[in-house]
Amino acid sequence: MVFAYKKENKFMKNTVAVLALSSFFIFSACKKSDNKMITDKKEITKPEKFIIDSVKVNDSLKINNFLQVKYSSKILVFPTIKDKKLLDSIYFGDKNIQDFSQNGIQALLEKNKNEYFNTIKKDSKDWIADLTHPENWYSDAGMNVKSNINDYLHIEYIWGFL
Repeated sequence: MVFAYKKENKFMKNTVAVLALSSFFIFSACKKSDNKMITDKKEITKPEKFIIDSVKVNDSLKINNFLQVKYSSKILVFPTIKDKKLLDSIYFGDKNIQDFSQNGIQALLEKNKNEYFNTIKKDSKDWIADLTHPENWYSDAGMNVKSNINDYLHIEYIWGFL
């Protein structure tokens, strides 16, 4: 009978043990988690609709048989714009305007109309008797939207006095 003695190879056992242990850690670290959809529910608000309105005042005053004065003014109102600097730049013709609402613009137009009529009445006292034929004088001011494309607003300003 032949007996063979084989010496155990500790290096091989250690390598196999290390590989087995590393494989265990790798597979346990790569464990897939549940595929849950995590969504943050954010309420998406639509931007406020851009609104353009206008206020118009038309009036006339007969000073005497030879002079009639007409006043007309149309101003745009932007109720959705809240930025005071932007509103100041839109209404650059009136530096003292404080109320940009529809009622505030209406009051401003009425005030401007009354000032215009009072100025003509006061200034005409010296020369009104010199008029020999009927005359019509007018003051006309206005704002129009020329275009409103891709959030660029183009405003047309009109002034006319005669």
